[in-house]
Amino acid sequence: MVLASASLAALYEPPAQPDAGLLKNDQPVSERDPARALLYQGRGIQLVDNGKLEPALDQFHRAAAYDPLNMNVVINIAYVLDRLGRYQEAVDELKAAEKIDPRNAMIYVNWGNSLINLKKYDEALEPLLKAVDLDPSNHLAYADLGAALNDLGRYREAAAKLEKAIELDPKNVVFVFNLAGIWANLGDWDKAVQRYQQVIDLSPSNELAYVKLASALDSLGRSQEAAGTYQKALELDPRNLGLVSILAGFWSSHGQVDKAIPLYQRLIELAPKDLSAYYNCAALYEKQGNLDAAIDMIRAAMKIDPDNPMLRELLSRLLATRARHNPVVNQPSLSPTQGASH
Repeated sequence: MVLASASLAALYEPPAQPDAGLLKNDQPVSERDPARALLYQGRGIQLVDNGKLEPALDQFHRAAAYDPLNMNVVINIAYVLDRLGRYQEAVDELKAAEKIDPRNAMIYVNWGNSLINLKKYDEALEPLLKAVDLDPSNHLAYADLGAALNDLGRYREAAAKLEKAIELDPKNVVFVFNLAGIWANLGDWDKAVQRYQQVIDLSPSNELAYVKLASALDSLGRSQEAAGTYQKALELDPRNLGLVSILAGFWSSHGQVDKAIPLYQRLIELAPKDLSAYYNCAALYEKQGNLDAAIDMIRAAMKIDPDNPMLRELLSRLLATRARHNPVVNQPSLSPTQGASH
């Protein structure tokens, strides 16, 4: 959803004072006043920027009362309704706006966006295609078409629309990231790597892009590059539980037990009640042949959840394995006849 700006708002300084009757909602507006409408619209945009959506909606409605032909105001009303999760109301506003200004591409962009949020992906295509027809340079329309087509499972068509959106707006990180995801879903890992790397070039602190890039590299068999990329992601956010877990799992899946165990230990330090970290760490200790450490790890986990069946099963197996490897030999005691001879 796109918030339309008030391009003329800066012309009105000092701002006009609000109409007292309108503020009380007890006096109808008797005539158009575009200047006053811009004042309310400017206030609404400021409130949106501050995350105050309900008050912003009130200001936009006041603006619309003074200038019902200002499509930016109507688009902004629909934008806020969409942000509030009132998607059908947003669509209804935009349908009404279409009757006034049927050649306004942004009406159709926002209309399509709200239909996507309603999960009406097929319906969203029509207004979005209208937006492209009216404004072939509208990068947002192409991006939303890509989103709708992707949700319909039409991945290659979605990729083509996102390619066009990026051509029109090459520095838009969201567009590039979404296109990379489509290539990954299609298993075209080379293209996915290229686009995830582009995301990182545009946004070097985007840790999720590093994670996705690492996964794509790993899928290409470039495990060493993948490991370094995962490590870069972790350096950006060392206490991120998800990243620690992903990197631990990566090393474990590649048989690098010595590298995986310290990460599971760190995960336990960061999330002491994460039973899966204890379990996975114990399993790696078992694989390493360190049964005592594995048993200690599971016993520590069972202090948190003593009745957990998976933990109990693993502990039983570990104890049995240790017993087989370290059998207890009972030494017979000496009988009186076996004493020292005289």
